[in-house]
Amino acid sequence: MDKQKQQNQIENLKKLKEIVEISKFDTLQKLEKANKISRRFLDVAFVSKEMINLARSKYNIKNKQIKKYKSKPIRNIWIFITPEKEILTTNIVKFSKILFNNYNHKNDYLICIGFAASKFAKKNNYETIFVDEKITGLEDKIGNLLTKMVLSNEVDKITFLLDSSRSTKGRINIFPIEELDIKYSNSSKILNEKQVFYPSIISCIDTLLSIYVSKITHALIIETRFYYLKEKLIKNENSIKNIDKLIDLKQKEVNKANIKKNTEELIFMTQLAKRGTKND
Repeated sequence: MDKQKQQNQIENLKKLKEIVEISKFDTLQKLEKANKISRRFLDVAFVSKEMINLARSKYNIKNKQIKKYKSKPIRNIWIFITPEKEILTTNIVKFSKILFNNYNHKNDYLICIGFAASKFAKKNNYETIFVDEKITGLEDKIGNLLTKMVLSNEVDKITFLLDSSRSTKGRINIFPIEELDIKYSNSSKILNEKQVFYPSIISCIDTLLSIYVSKITHALIIETRFYYLKEKLIKNENSIKNIDKLIDLKQKEVNKANIKKNTEELIFMTQLAKRGTKND
């Protein structure tokens, strides 16, 4: 391969690297934004949870909405969330198996959001109370639906199935609140024993529970996008590393060719000098 062609390849690789770096920068910005929004919602949700626990402890409240009671069978609502695009991962297969093994068709409810989740429900004839191939813009709708079902005692348990950095299982329980299993450290410390619940303890608990379910639903739906943004970032970083390796390899080939050419020229000049000396 001639030198000019190799040099053109190097320049093309450098241009490709610039494009990937722009994509990486854009992904980093989206990640930072998604993380801030998710943490804000989680902060509010965890404060609401702590206030519910405080009210229950202080006033010895025994309410079906805030305390787990044994009921047969337990009515579980499953929220299966996958990316909007057609992306197949081993976790999606795992979530499908969880539903196959645990979903009670007589008593449970199912919400499917995202391309693969929607396709799963349709393919396997699952009856859903809500289904949509998209994710963006559904936070309020899903949050309001879950809140309504919790406050009206239609469900005993809420389980999310989604890719999240806050759970290694991918299976996240948010209700009953005692079963919340999200990895998160809440920095908000505003509670004390003198907290006043107004106008009544029951209405306050209903309000706090509504906030808790709504905000944690917002956070988890955003978390799905956050997770795949991190996957995209990893792919961008790997692409940049591979492009750098190719550039380095091509540059070595060019350098090797230059050395060979210079060596040949040096040998030729040396031979010409020797011939000139003999002629003298």
